[in-house]
Amino acid sequence: MKKLLIAIVAIPLVLVLFVMLVIGGISTGIIGGNAPSNDARRDIPGGYLAMYQRSADACPGLPWAVVAAIGKVETNHGRLQAPGVTSGANFAGAAGPMQMGIGVGAAGDAFWRFAIDGDGDGRASPYDPADGSRCRPAPRRPTPSTPPSSSPSTSSASPTSGERPARTASTTAPG
Repeated sequence: MKKLLIAIVAIPLVLVLFVMLVIGGISTGIIGGNAPSNDARRDIPGGYLAMYQRSADACPGLPWAVVAAIGKVETNHGRLQAPGVTSGANFAGAAGPMQMGIGVGAAGDAFWRFAIDGDGDGRASPYDPADGSRCRPAPRRPTPSTPPSSSPSTSSASPTSGERPARTASTTAPG
């Protein structure tokens, strides 16, 4: 009888707690994240804040605050006036507000390997904050039974065209 009484009380309590966690997570825009502080709301431009939250929603285990911290440190949420933020690349070959490598320097090729059209405009660009902050799982590593895919082709297109730029020094910005 005592076990039945405990079950009758515990089951609804667990369900209520579960619903509260889900609703609380959705209300902040991120499951497992916290609502932005007043300082964050003042510092992060509104469009960027919503974008950081959507990015975290798309990448389980990544809090929006981590995405925002990267944006703050790298380019002050896209406000930094420096090579590679809105065009070209910096000295290391990184570009855009999140300073992702575009394959022209030491920063590597992270943007093009994980590129996502985050805002649905039909192109992925490291200079578009919605594209540069989106999360995509790493591609599956080839196994002995799965041949590696051929390397992506390069083009001479400008990085802002949404196509992958050629891996040449001409895509780096001076400075």
